[in-house]
Amino acid sequence: MTNENIVDGCVMNIETNNEKSLLEKSLEAQIELQFKLNEQIFINEQLRLKLEIERKKSEVQVTVSSSDESMKSSNTESIVRRRNFKENLETNSNVLMQYKYDDLKKSQSKAIKNLYRKNKQVKKLLKEVEIEKFRNIQLTEENLRLNKKVEHLCFRFLSLMDRRVEERMKLEERIEELEVKLINFYVVGDGCSS
Repeated sequence: MTNENIVDGCVMNIETNNEKSLLEKSLEAQIELQFKLNEQIFINEQLRLKLEIERKKSEVQVTVSSSDESMKSSNTESIVRRRNFKENLETNSNVLMQYKYDDLKKSQSKAIKNLYRKNKQVKKLLKEVEIEKFRNIQLTEENLRLNKKVEHLCFRFLSLMDRRVEERMKLEERIEELEVKLINFYVVGDGCSS
């Protein structure tokens, strides 16, 4: 395995890890949003049930107090007192219910705003993931193209080196032949001159 292949593998591994990290963050954000929404729905339902229970308690108290009042006396003063008590109780109960309802409404709108904001963040992260995937694809294609080019250049280089080695060997053989002929020529020339 060449150094380039190792470097390429490391780069692709880092890019894949970055992509996984972005995906994991967006999934975690979605899960967190869903959890918060479910929690808010549960709280809203609990408060609604409490309001209903309080309303029923108020009705029972009004009924009990009115029956107690009617048993004790039937004069106009007690009737007026009973009506005032009933009106006060209904007014207090209605005010309390309205307060709890307004509180629930604020809490729900806040949760919806948070959910909308988180949803925007998730969409932004998903868009970034898609952009990174596209970049990764482009870089992979560029890497493949460059690897092919390097392989082609290496092949040409090796074939040129082989050709040079062959030419060098042929030259060395030719030089040896010429040296032998030259030695023979001197040996024959020395034999003729003596």
